[in-house]
Amino acid sequence: PNTIQRIECFAFENTGLRTLSIPESVTKIEDAAFRGCSELKAIMVDRRNNNYDSRNNCNAIIETTTNTMVAGCSSTLIPDTLTKIADGIFWNCKHLTVITIPNSVMEIGSWTFFRSGLTEKSYQFPWQKSASTPLENVIV
Repeated sequence: PNTIQRIECFAFENTGLRTLSIPESVTKIEDAAFRGCSELKAIMVDRRNNNYDSRNNCNAIIETTTNTMVAGCSSTLIPDTLTKIADGIFWNCKHLTVITIPNSVMEIGSWTFFRSGLTEKSYQFPWQKSASTPLENVIV
């Protein structure tokens, strides 16, 4: 409904959700709200929402103030303004086979690609992994 303000943790976990439209009224999306939605293909955010966006039709939900992607799907395109990918957002996204992560992304959460369709060779990080880069927890 257009009056919903908060989407709780695990609210849609492992559901058959195929499309997602976030209304203007949503002010908070908790962690893992859409985890395991393997059939999710399209994500839209109302342009009037002040807290979240889906910039450049990226098929994802981005927390606007932090430039953090909080939900994604198999057709997500990561914009070059993004700085963080939250924990587990591509969890069980079996139709995600390739993704390009731009240089702007400095942090990838734990379990982000767990049980996705990615393989180690189907995505590439455009930066060098170092001890100071928080990528040790990336699990495929």
